Amino acid sequence: MENIKIVAVPDEEKISRPERPIELDKYPDINPEIAWELANLIRIAGTDYQCFNDWFNNKEGCKEFTLEEGRKLKGIKSNNSWIYTEKKINETTLEEYTLLNEQESSDENVANQFSDDDFYKYKIIKTYEYVSYYPTKKDVDIDRFGFIAERQEGDKKIVFVVFRGTREPAEWFSNAQFKQVEFLKTEEDNPNGTKNSKGIKGYGKISLGFNKMYTYFRPGIFIEKKFLNSIFRSIDSKVRKRLEKINDFDIGQKSIYKAISEYFSSPNLDTNAHIYVTGHSLGGALATIAAMDIAQKDKLRTPINLYTFASPRVGDNEFADKFNQFASGDNKKIKAFRFANSEDIVPKVPFPVWFKSGIDLEDKPVLKLVRNGFNGITGDIFDKDYQHIGVSIYFTHQARRFNDDGTLKPTATVGDNHNMTSTYCGALEKK
Repeated sequence: MENIKIVAVPDEEKISRPERPIELDKYPDINPEIAWELANLIRIAGTDYQCFNDWFNNKEGCKEFTLEEGRKLKGIKSNNSWIYTEKKINETTLEEYTLLNEQESSDENVANQFSDDDFYKYKIIKTYEYVSYYPTKKDVDIDRFGFIAERQEGDKKIVFVVFRGTREPAEWFSNAQFKQVEFLKTEEDNPNGTKNSKGIKGYGKISLGFNKMYTYFRPGIFIEKKFLNSIFRSIDSKVRKRLEKINDFDIGQKSIYKAISEYFSSPNLDTNAHIYVTGHSLGGALATIAAMDIAQKDKLRTPINLYTFASPRVGDNEFADKFNQFASGDNKKIKAFRFANSEDIVPKVPFPVWFKSGIDLEDKPVLKLVRNGFNGITGDIFDKDYQHIGVSIYFTHQARRFNDDGTLKPTATVGDNHNMTSTYCGALEKK
């Protein structure tokens, strides 16, 4: 049993909080307690990533992290497959949580310390990672992205699919790959033994970078099926195999796509469970893809509740139209809510349109030449559209940092406007 302090960004307690929080009573479909619980679970996923990262890279710091049963690690005596939190997780910024293994969660003495009246108990069902490498180093990096957890509330099962935000350089590189590919284009096996090698038709296209992190699909950085792309893809594959052999992974890699498929295609799935999918920043994009992935499996009798914080745009107009089909009608499969700070740059990208001014400038020969040149090396990115989905819930906060003497620094930063703990959780607080 280990108590873990929630930490995401150094000195984030010095970031100013919004003076005017969101008036959630204006959004009757939003459950404020659920919004708080999801926001705190995202922060736990961020801390879990850091603890896993410290262990994987042999660094000092917290090395206790979640792990689903059956996934064995060298040097880890037992799997931490339970998270206990105080019930204030659904009303304020949580400061810590407790990790337990299966044996500890069944211990009567432990149960006496954590009463059902005062604590929520989350069973970790699945964990998932993203594998990256740096061409100049011999190391392979495996980064935890989140977890699927269950908790009971009376006779009701609640399922949480949780994603943290961007933390690694390789993730920032993937974030900027705005070329579009078919929804869920992957090289991984489906539970039925097939592959979505051509994606799922009729679901539009999504960002290559987001699709890659969700599925491990790595087609290269240039135009698919073209000469340069095939070269980069071949190099990528060979480098990965060599580094995997050199490093002797301590953990079998499991993508988000694989974890979602295993859980929501299981014959033991509780189809009446209440499903909540959530994420911050890049995690919001992955949560959006996950919600669509779960919905298209058509296994559930209850709607999927999607709450994203600071999410970028994910897909094109066809993707948004398909999402809206799931989110409308009497038998809607998705209820989606998107929290965004108007001063945060991340929800503004990828751009909804690229160099489509609607005026005479775009017909000028020089601009047409530049546009065509960029289209040639980016897969026609300047002819692609991106569209937000879900009910937008905006607030405005230009975050600033406090000095040690309590005064405010004169400037803001991009990261502070984007911060999950102070800016986005702060927007949920009641004044």
